[in-house]
Amino acid sequence: MLRSAQSAVKTGTDGLARIFGLDRQQQGAVQTPEEAVAYDQGIKRFAHGEGAATRQEIQEIDQAVGMDQVQADEGMKNLMRIDKVAQYYLLRGEKDKAEAASASLLQYGAVQVRNSAIMASAAFDEWQKSGDPADLRRASLAVQRAHQFIPDGVNLKIDIDPQSRQIVATTVDADGQQQSQVIDPQGVPQMMQQAMNGSAYWRAVYEIGQPRLAEQGMQDRASMQREQYKTLVEQEKNTREGQEEEYRFRRGIEVGASEKERTRKANEGFYSDWRQRMTGASEAEKPAIIQEGLQFTYDQTPSRRTPVDSALYPTTSEVITDEADFGQVRSIAQMLAAKNEELDAPAAVEMATALITAPTLEPGRHGTLDVQGFDLVFNPQLLPQLMTLRKKYKKAQ
Repeated sequence: MLRSAQSAVKTGTDGLARIFGLDRQQQGAVQTPEEAVAYDQGIKRFAHGEGAATRQEIQEIDQAVGMDQVQADEGMKNLMRIDKVAQYYLLRGEKDKAEAASASLLQYGAVQVRNSAIMASAAFDEWQKSGDPADLRRASLAVQRAHQFIPDGVNLKIDIDPQSRQIVATTVDADGQQQSQVIDPQGVPQMMQQAMNGSAYWRAVYEIGQPRLAEQGMQDRASMQREQYKTLVEQEKNTREGQEEEYRFRRGIEVGASEKERTRKANEGFYSDWRQRMTGASEAEKPAIIQEGLQFTYDQTPSRRTPVDSALYPTTSEVITDEADFGQVRSIAQMLAAKNEELDAPAAVEMATALITAPTLEPGRHGTLDVQGFDLVFNPQLLPQLMTLRKKYKKAQ
């Protein structure tokens, strides 16, 4: 359905650009001050869902084209609705009407996602205050509805594990495959943020109707994240070196009174000893010492408080050609995202791919793996899996 609706969705996105005056900006034209003001106003009108089809209009459309008899995910159903309406007008040679009607239905989907996400967030806040399972049930239903309207073939639900009493988020893809993970209750509103601000919905829409623009947008975001990550790594490196200098200065002082100070000094002592052993080790001894450093750093690095939504990880890769191998890449990427706070799902997959394809891998100064200038916290238990993939995909020097 996603592929068959591509033309109709593009018709709708073209209509949105024309109706709200966004096409001039996309074409790269130089704007006058008046045009800039008009463009900003168009963005605000678009973001507020102006022109969205009403429920009554949806019912009338469904009755007219037979959609009232269709049983489908709300997001997929809206794609089918857009396809039928666009084709109706295009066959009559009424391109402007096709664009306007498709745009209105796209806006309808965006409004439904946003409203459902806001309801879910409010219901979840109420559940945290009351502890009433009925409040959590309402929140879960609103979460499911929000994700059903996002046309990406993936749905999300939130429940309580009956045994552990932990909050569990479960994603279900278009093939019915489920993936569950325990989440921090405080992180649920953040999970819903991309639904509430519309970014998750419009990203899915543009991946269908304007795949090249969506791909370029993803590349731009990944590039920006790489630069941000590089800056943060450099700042962290400078901070660590300053701490090492302070530790050497204070080496003769009695162990600090606070647990945090004792932990810091113990870590610095480990890394100082670890680097000395690395310097004097033979090539045969280094792998075991590197693995020891990786394990220590991995154990000392807390997992991020809000896990990256598994639905946001890409499902294919141009570099990893074997689909079965890409499943392992996703596993490595999920670990990287959990232990390297600066990485989101696409950036984590990119870093995992870089680990696999880089001509050489070097240990970092603090029990990390250095790839393309980035120090990555890495789980040494995944080294055999990584090395198997590197044998297959590593770039020649």
